[in-house]
Amino acid sequence: ELAPNPYENPPDQNTERDRYVSAYDAAQQDHYGESVEGVEDDRAQFAKLIGFSRHRREKLGHRRVTGDDSGRRKRQSAPRAFGTNDHGRGLEFGEDLKGGKRIDEEDGMVYEMADGSGVFFCDRFRRYKFFCGACGLGLLKELVGVNAILLKRNKELFVGDKESQARQRAEGYALYEEKPNLRRRGSEIGTWSDREYSLPGFQWMYLRMKSWQRFTETWACLERCAHAGLFDRGGCLYEAERVVSIGGGPGYELLAYDYFREYWASPDRSQWRGAVGLPRHK
Repeated sequence: ELAPNPYENPPDQNTERDRYVSAYDAAQQDHYGESVEGVEDDRAQFAKLIGFSRHRREKLGHRRVTGDDSGRRKRQSAPRAFGTNDHGRGLEFGEDLKGGKRIDEEDGMVYEMADGSGVFFCDRFRRYKFFCGACGLGLLKELVGVNAILLKRNKELFVGDKESQARQRAEGYALYEEKPNLRRRGSEIGTWSDREYSLPGFQWMYLRMKSWQRFTETWACLERCAHAGLFDRGGCLYEAERVVSIGGGPGYELLAYDYFREYWASPDRSQWRGAVGLPRHK
Protein backbone atom coordinates (compact mmCIF):
# COMPACT_ATOMS: atom_id res chain seq x y z
CA GLU A 1 0.00 0.00 0.00
CA LEU A 2 1.35 3.40 -0.97
CA ALA A 3 1.97 6.05 1.65
CA PRO A 4 -0.44 9.04 1.64
CA ASN A 5 0.48 11.70 -0.89
CA PRO A 6 0.91 15.03 0.96
CA TYR A 7 0.35 16.95 -2.27
CA GLU A 8 -3.12 15.43 -2.66
CA ASN A 9 -3.94 15.63 1.06
CA PRO A 10 -2.39 18.86 2.33
CA PRO A 11 -2.34 19.76 6.04
CA ASP A 12 -5.28 21.62 7.51
CA GLN A 13 -4.85 25.26 6.48
CA ASN A 14 -7.05 26.48 9.31
CA THR A 15 -4.45 25.46 11.89
CA GLU A 16 -2.95 28.81 12.86
CA ARG A 17 -0.24 27.10 14.91
CA ASP A 18 1.54 26.00 11.72
CA ARG A 19 0.97 29.15 9.70
CA TYR A 20 4.04 31.06 8.52
CA VAL A 21 4.08 34.59 9.96
CA SER A 22 5.73 36.95 7.50
CA ALA A 23 6.60 40.59 7.11
CA TYR A 24 3.22 40.99 5.42
CA ASP A 25 1.40 40.18 8.65
CA ALA A 26 3.22 42.96 10.48
CA ALA A 27 3.23 45.69 7.84
CA GLN A 28 0.26 45.22 5.53
CA GLN A 29 -2.14 47.23 7.72
CA ASP A 30 0.22 50.21 7.64
CA HIS A 31 0.41 50.13 3.85
CA TYR A 32 -3.18 49.43 2.91
CA GLY A 33 -5.24 50.10 6.02
CA GLU A 34 -6.64 46.65 5.35
CA SER A 35 -5.39 43.13 5.00
CA VAL A 36 -4.03 41.90 1.67
CA GLU A 37 -5.68 38.62 2.63
CA GLY A 38 -9.15 40.09 2.54
CA VAL A 39 -9.59 39.83 -1.22
CA GLU A 40 -11.79 37.01 -2.43
CA ASP A 41 -10.77 37.16 -6.10
CA ASP A 42 -7.35 35.53 -6.46
CA ARG A 43 -6.20 37.70 -9.38
CA ALA A 44 -7.13 40.89 -7.52
CA GLN A 45 -5.32 39.58 -4.48
CA PHE A 46 -2.24 38.79 -6.54
CA ALA A 47 -2.24 42.36 -7.87
CA LYS A 48 -2.44 43.66 -4.31
CA LEU A 49 0.38 41.42 -3.13
CA ILE A 50 2.59 42.57 -6.01
CA GLY A 51 1.83 46.18 -5.08
CA PHE A 52 2.81 45.56 -1.49
CA SER A 53 6.06 43.92 -2.59
CA ARG A 54 6.90 47.05 -4.59
CA HIS A 55 6.10 49.19 -1.57
CA ARG A 56 8.42 47.14 0.64
CA ARG A 57 11.26 47.30 -1.87
CA GLU A 58 10.95 50.86 -3.14
CA LYS A 59 9.68 52.72 -0.06
CA LEU A 60 10.94 50.66 2.86
CA GLY A 61 14.09 49.19 1.31
CA HIS A 62 13.15 45.61 2.27
CA ARG A 63 14.60 43.20 -0.28
CA ARG A 64 13.77 39.96 1.50
CA VAL A 65 12.71 40.04 5.14
CA THR A 66 13.09 42.38 8.07
CA GLY A 67 14.33 41.67 11.56
CA ASP A 68 17.28 39.45 10.63
CA ASP A 69 19.99 40.62 13.03
CA SER A 70 22.09 37.46 12.79
CA GLY A 71 25.01 39.37 11.26
CA ARG A 72 25.10 37.13 8.22
CA ARG A 73 25.83 38.64 4.83
CA LYS A 74 22.59 39.52 3.07
CA ARG A 75 22.01 37.40 -0.04
CA GLN A 76 21.68 39.43 -3.22
CA SER A 77 19.09 38.61 -5.83
CA ALA A 78 20.47 36.47 -8.67
CA PRO A 79 20.35 39.20 -11.35
CA ARG A 80 22.24 41.66 -9.14
CA ALA A 81 24.70 39.03 -7.92
CA PHE A 82 25.66 38.12 -11.48
CA GLY A 83 26.01 41.70 -12.64
CA THR A 84 22.90 42.03 -14.77
CA ASN A 85 22.21 45.58 -15.89
CA ASP A 86 19.36 47.44 -14.25
CA HIS A 87 16.19 46.87 -16.29
CA GLY A 88 14.07 49.36 -14.39
CA ARG A 89 11.15 48.60 -12.12
CA GLY A 90 9.33 46.46 -14.68
CA LEU A 91 5.71 46.53 -15.77
CA GLU A 92 2.87 47.47 -13.46
CA PHE A 93 0.25 44.81 -12.82
CA GLY A 94 -2.21 44.98 -15.71
CA GLU A 95 0.24 46.91 -17.91
CA ASP A 96 1.16 45.28 -21.22
CA LEU A 97 4.44 45.12 -23.12
CA LYS A 98 4.51 47.76 -25.83
CA GLY A 99 4.01 46.23 -29.25
CA GLY A 100 3.13 42.81 -27.87
CA LYS A 101 -0.04 40.76 -27.68
CA ARG A 102 -0.66 39.16 -24.30
CA ILE A 103 -0.78 35.36 -24.52
CA ASP A 104 -1.58 34.44 -20.93
CA GLU A 105 -4.47 36.61 -19.82
CA GLU A 106 -3.87 35.91 -16.15
CA ASP A 107 -0.52 37.56 -15.43
CA GLY A 108 0.96 38.79 -18.73
CA MET A 109 4.12 36.68 -18.64
CA VAL A 110 4.19 35.82 -22.37
CA TYR A 111 3.73 38.13 -25.38
CA GLU A 112 3.58 37.58 -29.10
CA MET A 113 5.31 40.29 -31.14
CA ALA A 114 4.31 41.55 -34.59
CA ASP A 115 6.98 39.44 -36.36
CA GLY A 116 5.74 36.20 -34.74
CA SER A 117 8.52 36.00 -32.16
CA GLY A 118 7.94 35.92 -28.42
CA VAL A 119 8.95 37.85 -25.33
CA PHE A 120 8.48 36.31 -21.90
CA PHE A 121 9.25 37.05 -18.28
CA CYS A 122 10.20 34.84 -15.34
CA ASP A 123 9.96 37.36 -12.49
CA ARG A 124 6.94 38.77 -10.66
CA PHE A 125 7.69 42.38 -11.53
CA ARG A 126 8.30 41.55 -15.20
CA ARG A 127 11.61 43.39 -15.27
CA TYR A 128 13.79 40.99 -17.25
CA LYS A 129 12.81 40.22 -20.84
CA PHE A 130 13.67 36.91 -22.52
CA PHE A 131 13.29 36.37 -26.24
CA CYS A 132 12.40 33.41 -28.43
CA GLY A 133 11.39 32.60 -31.99
CA ALA A 134 8.08 31.32 -33.30
CA CYS A 135 8.83 27.73 -32.26
CA GLY A 136 9.67 28.83 -28.71
CA LEU A 137 6.52 30.92 -28.60
CA GLY A 138 4.53 27.86 -29.62
CA LEU A 139 5.98 25.97 -26.67
CA LEU A 140 5.10 28.79 -24.29
CA LYS A 141 1.54 28.80 -25.61
CA GLU A 142 1.34 25.12 -24.73
CA LEU A 143 2.72 25.90 -21.29
CA VAL A 144 -0.07 28.45 -20.79
CA GLY A 145 -2.53 25.64 -21.49
CA VAL A 146 -0.76 23.30 -19.07
CA ASN A 147 -0.84 25.94 -16.34
CA ALA A 148 -4.57 26.47 -16.85
CA ILE A 149 -5.11 22.77 -16.11
CA LEU A 150 -2.83 22.81 -13.08
CA LEU A 151 -4.23 26.01 -11.58
CA LYS A 152 -7.75 24.64 -11.96
CA ARG A 153 -6.67 21.53 -10.03
CA ASN A 154 -4.90 23.72 -7.47
CA LYS A 155 -8.10 25.68 -6.87
CA GLU A 156 -9.85 22.45 -5.92
CA LEU A 157 -7.29 21.77 -3.16
CA PHE A 158 -8.19 24.82 -1.07
CA VAL A 159 -10.37 24.22 1.97
CA GLY A 160 -12.27 26.60 4.23
CA ASP A 161 -14.29 29.71 3.44
CA LYS A 162 -13.20 32.45 1.05
CA GLU A 163 -11.43 34.41 3.78
CA SER A 164 -9.45 31.33 4.78
CA GLN A 165 -8.50 30.66 1.16
CA ALA A 166 -7.32 34.24 0.74
CA ARG A 167 -5.21 33.83 3.87
CA GLN A 168 -3.67 30.68 2.42
CA ARG A 169 -2.78 32.49 -0.82
CA ALA A 170 -1.20 35.36 1.12
CA GLU A 171 0.86 32.88 3.10
CA GLY A 172 1.95 31.13 -0.11
CA TYR A 173 3.01 34.43 -1.67
CA ALA A 174 5.04 35.34 1.43
CA LEU A 175 6.72 31.93 1.46
CA TYR A 176 7.59 32.31 -2.21
CA GLU A 177 9.12 35.75 -1.69
CA GLU A 178 10.80 35.37 1.70
CA LYS A 179 12.04 31.76 1.40
CA PRO A 180 12.26 31.10 5.15
CA ASN A 181 13.64 27.59 4.66
CA LEU A 182 16.93 29.11 3.49
CA ARG A 183 17.34 30.70 6.92
CA ARG A 184 16.44 27.63 8.92
CA ARG A 185 19.20 25.38 10.18
CA GLY A 186 17.22 22.19 9.87
CA SER A 187 17.55 18.97 7.97
CA GLU A 188 15.69 20.09 4.85
CA ILE A 189 18.00 21.46 2.18
CA GLY A 190 16.44 23.54 -0.55
CA THR A 191 14.69 26.78 -1.28
CA TRP A 192 11.42 25.54 0.22
CA SER A 193 10.59 22.65 2.53
CA ASP A 194 8.44 19.65 1.62
CA ARG A 195 5.67 21.00 3.82
CA GLU A 196 5.78 24.37 2.07
CA TYR A 197 5.57 22.69 -1.32
CA SER A 198 2.47 20.82 -0.10
CA LEU A 199 0.50 23.97 0.73
CA PRO A 200 -2.16 24.92 -1.85
CA GLY A 201 -1.40 28.61 -1.28
CA PHE A 202 2.26 28.10 -2.11
CA GLN A 203 1.42 25.93 -5.13
CA TRP A 204 -0.88 28.73 -6.35
CA MET A 205 2.14 31.03 -6.41
CA TYR A 206 4.72 28.52 -7.66
CA LEU A 207 2.62 27.36 -10.61
CA ARG A 208 1.96 30.85 -11.92
CA MET A 209 5.54 32.12 -11.51
CA LYS A 210 8.19 29.41 -11.35
CA SER A 211 6.81 27.50 -14.32
CA TRP A 212 8.32 29.86 -16.90
CA GLN A 213 11.83 29.71 -15.48
CA ARG A 214 11.92 25.98 -14.86
CA PHE A 215 10.48 25.02 -18.25
CA THR A 216 12.63 27.36 -20.36
CA GLU A 217 15.87 26.70 -18.46
CA THR A 218 15.40 22.96 -18.85
CA TRP A 219 14.64 23.29 -22.57
CA ALA A 220 17.81 25.33 -23.10
CA CYS A 221 19.83 22.73 -21.18
CA LEU A 222 18.37 19.89 -23.27
CA GLU A 223 19.17 21.74 -26.49
CA ARG A 224 22.82 21.81 -25.42
CA CYS A 225 22.68 18.11 -24.54
CA ALA A 226 21.21 17.31 -27.96
CA HIS A 227 23.80 19.32 -29.85
CA ALA A 228 26.48 17.48 -27.88
CA GLY A 229 25.09 14.19 -29.20
CA LEU A 230 23.54 12.89 -25.96
CA PHE A 231 20.20 12.19 -27.67
CA ASP A 232 21.79 10.46 -30.66
CA ARG A 233 22.08 6.68 -30.94
CA GLY A 234 24.73 5.60 -28.45
CA GLY A 235 24.30 8.76 -26.38
CA CYS A 236 23.46 8.42 -22.70
CA LEU A 237 20.03 10.04 -23.10
CA TYR A 238 19.02 8.14 -26.23
CA GLU A 239 17.63 5.19 -24.25
CA ALA A 240 16.69 7.19 -21.14
CA GLU A 241 12.93 7.10 -21.60
CA ARG A 242 12.23 7.22 -17.87
CA VAL A 243 13.56 10.27 -16.04
CA VAL A 244 12.56 11.00 -12.43
CA SER A 245 14.32 14.29 -11.79
CA ILE A 246 16.29 17.02 -13.53
CA GLY A 247 18.23 19.43 -11.33
CA GLY A 248 16.16 18.38 -8.33
CA GLY A 249 12.88 19.41 -9.94
CA PRO A 250 9.99 16.99 -10.34
CA GLY A 251 7.59 19.21 -12.29
CA TYR A 252 8.12 21.56 -15.22
CA GLU A 253 11.57 20.14 -15.81
CA LEU A 254 10.05 16.78 -16.69
CA LEU A 255 7.34 18.39 -18.79
CA ALA A 256 10.08 20.09 -20.82
CA TYR A 257 11.88 16.75 -21.13
CA ASP A 258 8.74 15.06 -22.49
CA TYR A 259 8.22 17.80 -25.05
CA PHE A 260 11.88 17.86 -26.02
CA ARG A 261 12.06 14.12 -26.72
CA GLU A 262 9.08 14.47 -29.07
CA TYR A 263 10.63 17.53 -30.70
CA TRP A 264 14.05 15.96 -31.23
CA ALA A 265 12.59 12.74 -32.62
CA SER A 266 10.36 14.61 -35.05
CA PRO A 267 11.32 14.12 -38.74
CA ASP A 268 10.75 17.84 -39.39
CA ARG A 269 11.52 19.88 -36.30
CA SER A 270 10.61 23.14 -38.00
CA GLN A 271 7.02 21.92 -38.22
CA TRP A 272 6.83 20.24 -34.81
CA ARG A 273 4.35 21.65 -32.31
CA GLY A 274 3.73 20.41 -28.80
CA ALA A 275 0.24 19.41 -27.71
CA VAL A 276 -1.23 19.85 -24.24
CA GLY A 277 -2.16 16.58 -22.62
CA LEU A 278 -2.00 15.87 -18.89
CA PRO A 279 -0.81 13.62 -17.51
CA ARG A 280 1.81 13.13 -20.17
CA HIS A 281 3.98 10.01 -20.61
CA LYS A 282 3.86 7.73 -17.58
